[in-house]
Amino acid sequence: MDISLQINGQTISVRENATIMEAATQAGIYIPHFCYHPKLSIAANCRMCLVDVEKSPKPLPACATTALDGMVVCVDSHKAKEAQNSVMEFLLINHPLDCPICDQGGECQLQDLAVGYGMSKSRYTEEKRVVIEKNLGPLISTDMTRCIHCTRCVRFGREVGGVMEMGMTGRGEHAEIMPFVERTINSELSGNMIDVCPVGALTSKPFRFTARPWELTNKPSIAAHDSWGSRLLLQVKNGEVKRIKPAETENINQCWLSDRDRFSYLGLGGKRCDTPLERATDARRFEKVSWVAAKESFTQRLHATIKQYGADSIGFFASPHTTQEELFLLQKLARGIGCENIDNRLRQRDFSAADINGYGFEIKNIGRAGAVLFVGAEPARELPLLPVRFRKTSGKRRAMSIGAVDIGNQIPLAAQHLSLPSAIVEQLRKINSFLKITASRENSLFTDCPQPLRHIAEQLQNAKGAKHLLLGDAALSADNAGDIVQQAHLLAEGVNAQVGTLSSGANGTGAASAGFRPTNGLHTAAMLRDNLRAVVLYNCEAEDFAEQSLAREMLTNANFVAAFNTHTDGLSDYAHIQLPIAATAENEGTLFNGEGTAQLFDAAAKPPGQARPGWKILRLFGEALGISGFDFSTLEEVRQLLSRENKTSSVATDSTPITAAATGQKNAGFELVGGTSIYNTDILARRASALQKTAAGRAATHAYFHPDDMQTLGLIEGAAVRLTDAHCAWETVAHADQRLVRGVILAYPPTLRATRNIHAEAITTANTAAAN
Repeated sequence: MDISLQINGQTISVRENATIMEAATQAGIYIPHFCYHPKLSIAANCRMCLVDVEKSPKPLPACATTALDGMVVCVDSHKAKEAQNSVMEFLLINHPLDCPICDQGGECQLQDLAVGYGMSKSRYTEEKRVVIEKNLGPLISTDMTRCIHCTRCVRFGREVGGVMEMGMTGRGEHAEIMPFVERTINSELSGNMIDVCPVGALTSKPFRFTARPWELTNKPSIAAHDSWGSRLLLQVKNGEVKRIKPAETENINQCWLSDRDRFSYLGLGGKRCDTPLERATDARRFEKVSWVAAKESFTQRLHATIKQYGADSIGFFASPHTTQEELFLLQKLARGIGCENIDNRLRQRDFSAADINGYGFEIKNIGRAGAVLFVGAEPARELPLLPVRFRKTSGKRRAMSIGAVDIGNQIPLAAQHLSLPSAIVEQLRKINSFLKITASRENSLFTDCPQPLRHIAEQLQNAKGAKHLLLGDAALSADNAGDIVQQAHLLAEGVNAQVGTLSSGANGTGAASAGFRPTNGLHTAAMLRDNLRAVVLYNCEAEDFAEQSLAREMLTNANFVAAFNTHTDGLSDYAHIQLPIAATAENEGTLFNGEGTAQLFDAAAKPPGQARPGWKILRLFGEALGISGFDFSTLEEVRQLLSRENKTSSVATDSTPITAAATGQKNAGFELVGGTSIYNTDILARRASALQKTAAGRAATHAYFHPDDMQTLGLIEGAAVRLTDAHCAWETVAHADQRLVRGVILAYPPTLRATRNIHAEAITTANTAAAN
């Protein structure tokens, strides 16, 4: 039902229960404000939006006053202007006059409104108050003397970030916004506090004093660190990315960005690969070579490998964060020389089940789905913006979880069953059996299905609307991922749900349609165990594999490794040729987000030195190898070629499944859970120094146990511990984590190969320093 009211003489029709602020915004009438934000709850504490309402003796706050039928409102009457001017004068009483050195200068809401509603000279002659700065971590810089107590940051943490990390203490002039018990802000969405702050109290610490807003050029782009596909603005100065801000897109990221998407641009610095490099004859250093020399060396070595060992001795690996066009050209190059060993599923161990592409849900509506079951997932780590969709819905608990980590602090849950990773298959089997018993109307009291699993089954069966089973990192990278996928599909069929994934990379969904899957060749797990003679790495390195130590062995033992990459510091141990490609911000192309939407983006920055967009380099190498179909000159021609080939061919499923570890084997030690740490997902994220200094970045180098397991092992908080499997050992620091089920270790070891039978033992005091 709609109502009508007048604002500044203009008749406006709005929905019932809308506020005056919403009605004015809808009509394009501006009302000054600070504490109001369309995505946050109403606070009405800045009072800047006071308006004149007919028959009201005093001005009323537009953000908190409900519009009524027949209401007459004036935004710029003498009464309203006088109230707004008075509020502005009070706000500026203690605000410092440091606009020339403030990072918010030029885009400051307070600065803009002070011009329109402030006085030319302050009547306040007393000494201004000074507030001690707060340490909020490596991402957010504070100047709390500038704070006007709008509480946007407080409300953001509670309502969007999921954790109330900021609050207000004191009263009157002694009121301060601060973190609780002097802690840093550890949310994976913390950077959004910078955006919502209307003054210069919270600013970007990495961006601080590097540029002025009016010096920056906004270039629209796509976040390439997960498959949410957030829209963003790359802010560029002199061809260099200086800052990243969200581009408001209601259907995808709304007006938010994860810290990984916001600060990974810092990885564009460092040891960039800016010229082709070839290992010198003494094998200890690299020499700069021309593109012509690099091309000739690459083609000669590949031809020599094919002649001596055959094309099936070559393997092609690409990151799932690579553009559609580059993946298409790389597989075309591989197949052009007769090689079918191509894959981008670097973090997958078990390939015995059919590949799952995409989430299987619409991003905009996932929070309003009838029921969602997360299997082996940590949504806040894998897709940081996903929990926001659940927190901002009506409050009805529609989500459930089966896994080794309690995610109740990330998403409001209707039910949860904590389970060892190896037992997830059995839990899904029990749900399926319970549903069969219920369907046959037998006595379900005699089933061995625990009550939490029964509740999950009943919720899935009885929910109205869309239903989703979403597999997370722990499920997809498990040794028995094939069995998990199979049981998930059986459950989905029984309750009429869709199966999707959370962890598929920025373009994992589009890789199959680009043809970057083996048809008659080897997938990642098989290639790691095969005696490959030549390896081509594209936009990836050993750290991108689930089995890092095995990947390093494979790369070290290969006769020839060619790396198309953006950085040099991760390749010197095993690469023979390094070929500089442009990073995403310097490139153009297409990324398919998890729901299958193609998102095109253009280059925003300049690649360093002789680095070039990958599709141009692949064209050069394809022509050098004598492969047909590389005679294009524009990216649009590549897209047309890709479109034509997709219509005439299909991608077959893997023909060489690898046998995973036996699912029924008794666990003699701990099971490993963790998958990929949040800031180690790709080349840029792991090189963004500010992200690595956060709590989540530091945590990636430690191991976490259930407190009871710590006690059993005789470990205290912060003790040195050694983790071992059948092949390797890793020394780190132990911490307690109440969210974990007993019997698991949450860690991201670079050496351990196994996911089960991990043994943990305390390291003696003499070795503690080495572990740290």
